Amino acid sequence: MTTGAGVPEARRYLLNVLAMVVVLLISVPAMNIAVDPLGYARLAGWRPANPNEAELSFAAGGAWPVPDGTRAAKMLNVAYYQPQSVIFGSSTVWSFIDAGYAPLRGVDGRPAFNFGLAGVSLREMEAAFAHVVALKAPKRAVLGLEFYMFSADKATSPGFFDLPMAQRGDYRREQTQFVSRRLFAADYAYETQAVLWQPLVTRAESMVGRRAWLRRPAPNYGIGVGAGPRPVEPPMAAATTTPRQTREDFLKMMLDGDRIILAGLYPAPGQPFRFEDDARWSSFDALRRMVALARAHCIDLRLYLSPHHARSYEAIRLMGWWPQYEAWLRGVTAIVEDDARAHPGLARFPLWDFGGYTSVTGDPVVDEPPAPAGYRWYADAIHFRAPVGYMLLDRLFQAEGVPPLPVDFGVLVTGGTVDRHLAQVALSQQHYAAGNAADVAAIAGMLASLGRLAAPVQ
Repeated sequence: MTTGAGVPEARRYLLNVLAMVVVLLISVPAMNIAVDPLGYARLAGWRPANPNEAELSFAAGGAWPVPDGTRAAKMLNVAYYQPQSVIFGSSTVWSFIDAGYAPLRGVDGRPAFNFGLAGVSLREMEAAFAHVVALKAPKRAVLGLEFYMFSADKATSPGFFDLPMAQRGDYRREQTQFVSRRLFAADYAYETQAVLWQPLVTRAESMVGRRAWLRRPAPNYGIGVGAGPRPVEPPMAAATTTPRQTREDFLKMMLDGDRIILAGLYPAPGQPFRFEDDARWSSFDALRRMVALARAHCIDLRLYLSPHHARSYEAIRLMGWWPQYEAWLRGVTAIVEDDARAHPGLARFPLWDFGGYTSVTGDPVVDEPPAPAGYRWYADAIHFRAPVGYMLLDRLFQAEGVPPLPVDFGVLVTGGTVDRHLAQVALSQQHYAAGNAADVAAIAGMLASLGRLAAPVQ
């Protein structure tokens, strides 16, 4: 038989448990705000942001206060940075365009905000552009455009459009809710305790030697290849303990990379490359809205077509998408031309094409022992190296006092020159294919193995 004395005791126990839960619920976010290892409290203004020089550098790359330069980090961090100049694009922008390049800097001397997102779709780029303008319109913006971005069927990154975006009316409430949820997350609490324990970990390491498992690995601020914007790359080192990479080894590695690139960026085998989807969303219309937004806010907008390696254009051609490629170049040109005609008294938004078949994009394999074989200007079929990024910026901004640029690298395209330009691209393609027949055949064989070969090898 149960006595009544146990009831108050049980109630007291439950109240104590409830009190402990309340304290825990309060203390976890409070501690996370105080330490703020992932930067969200700084973004919300719940604790002061006092960045040091290194953190300011990360901030320009979209990797501070929220670290790592992910899509979420950049969408959130740009609100903190309030850039006067922004460059949008893919991993080629994130990894190989120097946001500290002098003409890109704001009038206050700060680097541009690097809004490069790996494998970005035009849907995401338009959302990011509108977000930046809604926060505070920059004085200058650069759009690095690539063919694959304009596939209307290209999937967006999961959760991207769930992020707080300033162009939506309830942005402040969305931002508060987003930050509040993150402050209760387990990874936030883990990072907080890691920061609190770091002094002890450092002391322990000095006593018992390095223990990698005790330390949080440093974030990789680069995406795809490379480690973020950087100065001119050093020459490739000679092979030492491993066998030297030959030309054949290198080209096999490139083919393996091509397979990954095709699977990640382009429509699946058998699917069309189209600029408008079933819901009538058009990638050209998205770019048109971005250009109109820039004009409405008096933004100095500059557009360029990114320089992929010639092997990537051969893949596009062999997949049967060259008509779409030419339509893409004509379509982008028409959008810029329409804007120029609608604003005759204002400066044109320039469009530079750095792609196609040029002395840079046709980069041959350098095979000079004892150094490993490889490209001089490229890491793979779409990622150029940092020196190409500087040449691109020199041409884009018509910089003075820079090293001489290849005469065929960068063509200013207008409505009056686009036909002539495409004719020159077609002629250059024939020269490249004739001079690199074995490489083109290897690309065709790779595409055939994937069920993607549509055009005959010429």
